Amino acid sequence: MGLIAPISAINSWEGYKYQGNIALYVTLSCIKDILSRQESLNSYDIQIEGEEDFALLKNGQYKSLHQVKLGKVNLDDNDKFAFIAEIIQNGAELGYFHVNSNKHIPSNFLEKACLVISNLKFEFQKKLFQNVS
Repeated sequence: MGLIAPISAINSWEGYKYQGNIALYVTLSCIKDILSRQESLNSYDIQIEGEEDFALLKNGQYKSLHQVKLGKVNLDDNDKFAFIAEIIQNGAELGYFHVNSNKHIPSNFLEKACLVISNLKFEFQKKLFQNVS
C-alpha cells in the first residue's frame, strides 16, 4: 500500500449530481409558479455555481440563494453566519440550505420531477395574456 490513498471523486460527483437535481427541481417549481401567475419568464435567470451553489434571479437581482449539501453535514454557526452575510451582501430576498443527510437521492425524486415537468407541459400549452392599461 502506498503512502497516499487513491483519490476518488465519487462522493464529490454524487454531491454535484444532487446539487443539479435540486437546482432543476427548484427551477421547474419556480417556472410553474411564474406561469400560474400568467407572468413572463423573460426577466428570470438561474445562476449555477455563482454566488452560491445556485441562485434564482429576476431582472438581474437575486431572488434566492441556495446551498446544497449531500451526506452527513454539520452546519456550524460560522457556516450559517457566512450564508446569511452572503444573502444580505447580494440583496437576495431568500436563502435556502438544501440538506440531504441520507447521502442518496430519494427513490421518488425522479417521479416528483417528472410530475413537475408534466404539469409544466400543460402550463406551457396555455395562452398567456397581458393586461395593458
